[in-house]
Amino acid sequence: VFTDEKIYALPQTIDFLKSSGEAIRSERAKEYGPFVPEKVVIPTNEIQSDSESVDGLLYEYVVHQHTETEFHLSIRLPELGVFIVQDLVYTHAHIYLTPYFDKWIEVLTTVANEEGIDLYLAGHGSAASSEDLHANAEYLAYAKELVERKTSAEELKKALIEKYPERTGAAVLDISIPRLLANQENQ
Repeated sequence: VFTDEKIYALPQTIDFLKSSGEAIRSERAKEYGPFVPEKVVIPTNEIQSDSESVDGLLYEYVVHQHTETEFHLSIRLPELGVFIVQDLVYTHAHIYLTPYFDKWIEVLTTVANEEGIDLYLAGHGSAASSEDLHANAEYLAYAKELVERKTSAEELKKALIEKYPERTGAAVLDISIPRLLANQENQ
């Protein structure tokens, strides 16, 4: 997929894909079959600056660490009041849980309180508001509390669904919770 396109990524993402991409792709293929591409496409263009102008519009690149993933790229378009936050935000959907609860909550709070941003383009769900970012922070705080209580995978999923019945995509919990709890046990 996308082999004929110019793909830009953070240097950290490119390095990660080079070192771990095939192993992850292979594991996912065992689990999800034909939904997984047959090969990993490594981006060939690094994002190397903090900002640039594209067709007269300022793009500000923001790297967040330890949120949904170890390195996460967001793009601020200050002249439009838009922040492309991608997988940093799940609008009205259950969140893929990672062990980075505190840092992710901190980032969400900081981003939600930025001046001049009216619209956040989420990675999961519809466009978001600052209230949605605060709601994600609350969700993560609750999930963290449950994990710290050594809640089982089944109980954790059930508690999140009961507390947040309006959120869709509970299947993401079936993917993230076992990985999260295995990571917690290995620490």
